[in-house]
Amino acid sequence: MSKMQVVIMTKSIKYGGLCVAGFECMSGNWVRLVNDKSITNRNFVYSNKSTINILDKIEISVIGSAATNIHTEDIFIDLTEPIIKISSLSLSQALNIHELENHQYILGNNRHAIYNDPSFIGHSLEIVKVNNAILYEVEGPNGVKAKLDFVYNGTYYEKLSITDPEYFGMQNETKLGELIIVVSIPDDDWSKNNGYFKFVAKIFE
Repeated sequence: MSKMQVVIMTKSIKYGGLCVAGFECMSGNWVRLVNDKSITNRNFVYSNKSTINILDKIEISVIGSAATNIHTEDIFIDLTEPIIKISSLSLSQALNIHELENHQYILGNNRHAIYNDPSFIGHSLEIVKVNNAILYEVEGPNGVKAKLDFVYNGTYYEKLSITDPEYFGMQNETKLGELIIVVSIPDDDWSKNNGYFKFVAKIFE
């Protein structure tokens, strides 16, 4: 088992738990924290039970790699060991560890999902700057969901699902303008028949 320092960049909603990802401080690479139990707001806390926040720099105990062909960033962490807070960073300080990315398309194409095996991308997390962002609320079979439209590198992206809980319940057609966002894809065909959906896991205004 080893120790790793990570800046937390996402705590998005996933199957009732959390999808937690961030920048490994030594390499600057993305890591996604996983465990044999679901990571939740109850077990992903400091030893005094205080909340681990976005942009906290923490030290965690790592058991080893949990990488898959799609989720190449996954690491298996030991939640029985205390998580130590080192400091809190600004967004600009975090982006000194891992710069904003510049791709032709966000996660492989210009759509809200990938309809073939996404392992060709080689990663499952990106942090990018977008503009003309508008938040929508869309009625679906499981209730109202928040979606984001935006422009990236001159390409229009429509209705990416938002899993950042800070943006749930906002007024429909809220204009957010220029944003920095973290986009993630799941490790399986989430819809079972319509592809690997892209999720806006974190929004920084």
